[in-house]
Amino acid sequence: MEQELATFQTVSRRKLSELEATTLRNRLLETMRVIWVDVGLNHPSFKQLALELSEKGAAELGITTP
Repeated sequence: MEQELATFQTVSRRKLSELEATTLRNRLLETMRVIWVDVGLNHPSFKQLALELSEKGAAELGITTP
């Protein structure tokens, strides 16, 4: 996250306050988590494994048999 903050400050040509940096860092982490979860849940290997482990559990994640 520090590289992303540094890049933002360079591109925007402004220094973030500590509060702004913390807020941006937290939002970036939250966004990355959502992206990784979405990618993981939609990966065919994960879907197959989830179905093999528990069709009921997979259905709770929105994964159903084709």
